[in-house]
Amino acid sequence: MGVRVIIYFIVSIILLSCTKEYDDCSGGAGTYYSNVHVLGIDYELYKRLDHDWEANTMQPIEYDYLRIGLFCEYEYYYSHRVSPPIQFSFISSAYACSPVQVPVLVNKLTNLKVVSNNDYNDSLPAGHDIQSLFITTSGQTLYNVFSNELHGEFGLRFPPVKDSIHQFKFEFEYDDTLSFTTELPALLFE
Repeated sequence: MGVRVIIYFIVSIILLSCTKEYDDCSGGAGTYYSNVHVLGIDYELYKRLDHDWEANTMQPIEYDYLRIGLFCEYEYYYSHRVSPPIQFSFISSAYACSPVQVPVLVNKLTNLKVVSNNDYNDSLPAGHDIQSLFITTSGQTLYNVFSNELHGEFGLRFPPVKDSIHQFKFEFEYDDTLSFTTELPALLFE
C-alpha cells in the first residue's frame, strides 16, 4: 500500500512537471506579430485648451494653439509563433502577462509632402513643401513619426502671415505604389 502511494506520488509529480513553457512577456511562444497594411490617412483638429472650438466654422486660431491629430486607417492580421515542444520541469513558470503584440508595417513610407493653398510667409509660397513646419511635442517631424508609427499629434513651429487662411494638404506615398491625400478644412490664423 505504501509503495503504491509513493509510486502514485512520483508519477503525479512527473506528469505535472511536463508542461509547455510559454514566455509571453519577452517574445517567446506567446508573441503575436501584427502585420499592418495602411489603407488611408485621416485627421482630427482641435484647439489646445479650448474644447468648444470648431475648425469648420472659420473661428480664428493662433498657430501655437492648433493641434492636428493624424492617424492611419489600416487593416491587420496576426501570426502566432508555434509553441515549443513539451519540456520537463519540476517547477512550472507562471506569468501575469498578455501576449506581446508587435506591429510590423507592411508598406513603408517613402515620401511625405505638405502644402498650403496660400503663401505661409514670404519664404514659403503656396504649393511649397512645408512639412518641416509640423512637429510633435517631443520634437519629432511628420516623416519620422509616420515612418514607424500609425498616428501622431502635431503643431506648427512658427506662425503664418497674420490674418491668413490656409488649407493644408498632406500627401503620403508608400513603397507599394499606394498614395493617400488628406486635406484639412480652411483654417483662419490670427
